[in-house]
Amino acid sequence: MKLMLMVGILITSLSFAITLDEALEIVSRESRELLLADLSVQESVEKLHQSKSSYFPTIELTGGYMRMSSVPIIELGPGTGIPLGYYDNYSASINLSYPLFTSGKRGLGYRMSYLGTEIARQERVLKDYELRESVYAGFYGLLVAQEAVEIANEALERARDHLEVVKVQQRKGIVSQLDLLRAEYSYSESEAEHLRAKSGEEIARKALNLLLGIDLGELTVAEGQFEYLPWEEEISLLVERAFDLRPEMRTVALGRQMATASLSFARFKNAPNLVLSVGYSYEKPYQFEEKWGRSLTASLGVQFSLFDGFRNASEVREARIGVKKAETQEELLRRVIQFEVEKAHLDLSEFRAELSVQQKALKQAEEALRTADEQYKKGLISSLDYEDVAFAYTRAQFANLYTLYQYVLSRVRLERAVGLWE
Repeated sequence: MKLMLMVGILITSLSFAITLDEALEIVSRESRELLLADLSVQESVEKLHQSKSSYFPTIELTGGYMRMSSVPIIELGPGTGIPLGYYDNYSASINLSYPLFTSGKRGLGYRMSYLGTEIARQERVLKDYELRESVYAGFYGLLVAQEAVEIANEALERARDHLEVVKVQQRKGIVSQLDLLRAEYSYSESEAEHLRAKSGEEIARKALNLLLGIDLGELTVAEGQFEYLPWEEEISLLVERAFDLRPEMRTVALGRQMATASLSFARFKNAPNLVLSVGYSYEKPYQFEEKWGRSLTASLGVQFSLFDGFRNASEVREARIGVKKAETQEELLRRVIQFEVEKAHLDLSEFRAELSVQQKALKQAEEALRTADEQYKKGLISSLDYEDVAFAYTRAQFANLYTLYQYVLSRVRLERAVGLWE
């Protein structure tokens, strides 16, 4: 017994206790999926910055030197002529270009980039939701596995104590050999149940470690408890809140706005652009003289497409289809969200009712075990009767534990379905 106590103390000292909040913080900090989502947001922000560049002028600086191997000469007579250039040519220029008017395309391009950034942010929120739900499931999965081991330990101790009592009674001739064999069989069943519970705990621990990025061999221990938290909110109100809060709804709404902006952009793609260009140059030779000279030019140009092989017409039709798809996706998503909320609410109500029944059954089984223990010691019931009552109590403990676990998970799913994790 002392050895078992020392082993328990050693295991406890080597374990890594973690709470639900700590698990959520770890996955938020270490998750590579969230890192990728953050990088996607940063990437979309850079694209937004790039779209802002159309509101600023473009300035280019160029310079060059050209050496000609020969220069054309116009012969005017014997020994006389006029050269049409110079061997050494130098130039430097700075040019400014700015679109004064783009028929709204510049603003539409910026809006589409902005909407893309907002979509990336909502997708990041959605990824956070998915990971949070996984952490809840993994943490509570380990917690229920740990408590299942405690129940199995208790049942094993009870079966061991009963077996010792039956052995003494059998030697005294109080009970038969069959009673002893039955007690030994019950103890073996308790041992098998204990082994299954330990195996389930190990699997749940490794699953949580994998999710949190912890070494699979780490002896992680979930630190917390299952709590019954009533939820009495009307289902209609929950559905409306889900429509307002779910990141998926925001994403499809942004997608619809993006499709509308794309349609407008396609319609105005071939509309005229008015571009101002200003250039300043410093060059040698200048005006056919071998000297440095300066010049300043300015131009105002209009550009638009008269015919592009009907490409733009096709792009407009494609954009209209995109708007229709976005509207259909939004309608479909509303139905899906309503179904998810209603199902989660029904599951929560079902497990709440079942939990009430299981808790009542557990109290009855506990009282029955206490009575059976007293009666067996007085010789009023058989060993077989006592084992049946003890087995029923263990089953009631497991049933109550797993029902409470399902209730807690159904509440988590309802919170997720409504979108209450913002």
